[in-house]
Amino acid sequence: MRPNGFTLLLILIALLGMMHIWIRTSPYGAALNFDSFLYLFAAENFAGGNGAINYRADPLASHPPFFPMLLGFISLFGIEPVDAGRFVNIAAFGLTILISGLYLGRNLRSHLLALGVAVAIMTSFYLSTFCSYVLTEPLSILLLLLALMPLGSVPDRRSEKRALVLSAIFAALAPVTRYIGVTVIFAAVLVILMRRGKPVYAKLKDALIYAVFSSIPITLLLAYNWTVSNTLVGNRSNVASGQSIFESLEQIVWGAGRRIVPPPLGTDWLVYTVLGAVSLIGVSMVAFAILSRRGQAMEPSEILGPFLPFGIFVPVYLVVIAIVAPYTAGQPIDARYLVPCVVPVLLVGTFLLDLFLHSEVRGKMAAVKWVVATCILIGCVANVGFQGQRNLDATIKYYHTRYEDPHLKNYNTAYLTDLE
Repeated sequence: MRPNGFTLLLILIALLGMMHIWIRTSPYGAALNFDSFLYLFAAENFAGGNGAINYRADPLASHPPFFPMLLGFISLFGIEPVDAGRFVNIAAFGLTILISGLYLGRNLRSHLLALGVAVAIMTSFYLSTFCSYVLTEPLSILLLLLALMPLGSVPDRRSEKRALVLSAIFAALAPVTRYIGVTVIFAAVLVILMRRGKPVYAKLKDALIYAVFSSIPITLLLAYNWTVSNTLVGNRSNVASGQSIFESLEQIVWGAGRRIVPPPLGTDWLVYTVLGAVSLIGVSMVAFAILSRRGQAMEPSEILGPFLPFGIFVPVYLVVIAIVAPYTAGQPIDARYLVPCVVPVLLVGTFLLDLFLHSEVRGKMAAVKWVVATCILIGCVANVGFQGQRNLDATIKYYHTRYEDPHLKNYNTAYLTDLE
């Protein structure tokens, strides 16, 4: 079947996003940090038949092995691991844009909103930033989408079985790419248990089978880590921040606000005011959607439908991050911890906006609805423009010789020298 105009536009947006990351990483290659160094060193050793080990010749227990193993496998075809990491993340970014747009196009009444979200993902400053590094974030985001999307719409029993198997395969890869990916399994199990129209026993059975199957790789990895290092995820106690869970939650709220409010305006009162306004608008949109369907005897979980998995994933992920981050990280909860929520929040928010726009209200409430919708759309367009400008500024700085950044060049060169 030939692709229609909507699909072709999505492909074009995805290609533009990939081209942007390609241009940004052309002068000096993909950006590197210490974790990148660990992945590349492990990839080199894996390709050489020595297994995934770190620079101290110890097993790489502190970081899951799937990403370096993938880079090491690609390097067997004559591609350097650092280049393989760059190509993998560029491809992951393009696929994230494409499948998100297709999923929205299939489940929204407005293709224009679906295209708008594809553009928002393409121009996201934080997504583009991490896709410019040799890090696991782009691949883990793609895996969580591929794991949760099959659970969003299962029209019949046969389709449900295929969806559960497909979802479990990608969910199994998520925690061996990044340990926090285990939250994908937690969220998926909750989605299975929340489904209506099936006996409790059948839902429990499906959830148990799903959890066991999708947990096999991470269980084997944790057992291996214990045998070689006497730890489950490496020795992270020496970098623990020691902060409380409430402090972690405050950092999550503050970090989320900083992604919504432009940094020059990101004062305390403004961040919390904007977060409060966004929360109020979200609750209002859900209320409108429920009220507009009050005669159809539908529950909120049914109204959310295909977007319920993402609506469940975000709070599950944030709660787990707030609990484990104080014991496994020596730094505040920053953009790297929050970036996996960007696409799920966009998907859920767009679905609520679509329901809101198509809610049937009359009289003064109709006028209020369209005023609110106009403000939301103007805000979304402004945010996309702001993110796009930051992206272009960063790309020009990294690429153009006039804005050459010696620190970036030397930073990458130093790590690559250590690898050699």
